[in-house]
Amino acid sequence: MPVLQTYVFTACTDSSISGVCTTTSQTITGYDANTGQLVGCMNNTGIITGATDTIVEENGWTDCAECLTDYSVYSFSGCCDNTTHNFLIPNSGLTAYTYGEVYVNDGFCYTLNGPGYAATVNIFTGTTSYADCATCLGSNPCPTPTPTPTPTVTPTPSPVPTDYQFSACCSPYEVFVLENVVAYLPLNKVYYINNTGFTGCATVVTFTGSGNYYSGGTLSSNYDNCTQCTNDYPCATPTPTPTPTQTPTPTITSSTTPTSTPTPTVTPTITPTTTITPTQTPTITQTPTSTPTQTPTVTKTPTPTPTVTPTTTVTPTITPTITPTPTSSPLPTDYQFRACCNPTQVFIVDDYVGTLNLGETYYVSSSGFTGCAEVIPYTGLGNRYVILSLTGPYVDCDTCTEDYNCYCQCKEYLINNTQEYSSYISYYDCYGNEQTVIVPGLSELNICACEDTVIVPPGVILTLVGDCNRVTPTPTITPTITPTPSPTPVYGVCNTEFCLYTNYSGTSMYDGLYTSGGTYNGRPYYSGATAGYVFYDNTKWCLAATLGGDCILAGKSPCFSNCPDLDSLFWSEGPCPTPTPTPTPNICVTVDFQALFDCDYVPEPTETCPTPTPTVSLTPSPNPCASVDADVTVQDTTPTATPTPTVTPTPSLQRNINVSGSTTFTINDTQFVCDFVRKIQ
Repeated sequence: MPVLQTYVFTACTDSSISGVCTTTSQTITGYDANTGQLVGCMNNTGIITGATDTIVEENGWTDCAECLTDYSVYSFSGCCDNTTHNFLIPNSGLTAYTYGEVYVNDGFCYTLNGPGYAATVNIFTGTTSYADCATCLGSNPCPTPTPTPTPTVTPTPSPVPTDYQFSACCSPYEVFVLENVVAYLPLNKVYYINNTGFTGCATVVTFTGSGNYYSGGTLSSNYDNCTQCTNDYPCATPTPTPTPTQTPTPTITSSTTPTSTPTPTVTPTITPTTTITPTQTPTITQTPTSTPTQTPTVTKTPTPTPTVTPTTTVTPTITPTITPTPTSSPLPTDYQFRACCNPTQVFIVDDYVGTLNLGETYYVSSSGFTGCAEVIPYTGLGNRYVILSLTGPYVDCDTCTEDYNCYCQCKEYLINNTQEYSSYISYYDCYGNEQTVIVPGLSELNICACEDTVIVPPGVILTLVGDCNRVTPTPTITPTITPTPSPTPVYGVCNTEFCLYTNYSGTSMYDGLYTSGGTYNGRPYYSGATAGYVFYDNTKWCLAATLGGDCILAGKSPCFSNCPDLDSLFWSEGPCPTPTPTPTPNICVTVDFQALFDCDYVPEPTETCPTPTPTVSLTPSPNPCASVDADVTVQDTTPTATPTPTVTPTPSLQRNINVSGSTTFTINDTQFVCDFVRKIQ
């Protein structure tokens, strides 16, 4: 999954169409930020840009294939009834629509308002657009009731009895038809129904004629969704009840009088008939009445008492045969879910073994979806996933997203700084905010961060602990060992001033003093006195014309330094030194000439190059060297080389930095121009 950045997107069906969006998604749908036109499926190219967003994201998808074959829910306002209607629009046809415009669907005019947040099975197919409702209604008027021909008729005609299709809220697979309803029931509205065939909450769905037909009864309490209705009229939850065959056991234990002892002696032969006791066998009902008459024979009962104990053991043998009857294994069931963080995303969990109630919210971990989602009436729309785990239920989406936020996959990481000096780490927290934390040497801490966004320098060990169920503030750092005096930290406080001197015509306009101007990408940035910015672009330090712009010069990549890390040949700490004019060296002082001529012209030995004196003795009119060639040897005189002292090994500064991987440097790759050229005459 991409980390939060501003990316370049191209249309899934036409790569020449592009846009910019800040997101963590691979494929998105949304609308043009300037025109409000829906842009359809756009795919993340992975190219990061500093440009302003041109696309407003509404939904995220795994890839183009998933996006192009799915639907998105949008909210419309009816021009005739001024009510909200939710419709599905195929993602492959989204570019035909623009927010605020009016479209005709099945002869009715609707204004497209924005993304919808309710489950629906109605698909919007109209693409003819109008500027407003008035223009649309001019060609597609609202249906009006036929005027009554005579004034004697009641002006409000009685509603025509209509059959309506319902889907039960508490049992999404149960659909039925309510016959001859004398009322108008809008689609997707929920009612509490009470009649001889069905009692409970149910949603009005598109009529298919399937299911049982019921008539009569009452409709009450118009609701917007099943959750509201089942809060007032909860779903019945079946509870296993003990079988009636267990009821005879109390009758045996309650008869504590000695008269009960004769009956156990008979029970081995009557054991089958005890299960028939609820059928009131006449012979058995008479035995209780005869036992009171035999109370005088109590003296005989103590003698057979030992024979009673084995008979009492017979009754436990009956109970194991009774217990298996109420148990039954639940059947695998498909359940429809709606994502809490993206209400337009619906999906199906295949073959879940268990009972999930409508309106309940769970943290779902599946083969294709992870996050909070609400159980909704089954429609069969969306992708199908295999469940891995469910956590919950939660009261609603808000409660679930307090534990599992909507921004990203929130993970807990253990940061262990094995070095003796402090190190900087940077990451995006679970709300999308960029964070930078200093970890002291030889200590560790736990953080909650978006998955794959933590950047640590060498010597710091990053360990994934697991999911962060609840986003908490960064915990206090617990040192694992008392730090001892250590070398100067690599990641210390940065200087506020730096000097750039490239001495190159292509970049000379950026030379000069750079001072700290704030932070950018979690590190300080510097602005030049005349032009240019030096900043950290999340992988390396750059010199650019604008903050966040394209690199003109760059340091090593990747780089984790907190302070600017450019080539020390042209970048140094502190203010730029004030230039002092220095005399141009006389290059002839350090040059010896030895000329061998094939003529007799010999220069005066007293003449020196710095202050030539005119030759007095030789004044030939023709130039004797006009046709003379020469072999000239130029030798640069250098100071006498001093022997290099043997370097005594000194303890080197131990950085404890593991050097591995590859490092990239950006260098000047253009033609070099010398500052000055002198021609030897």
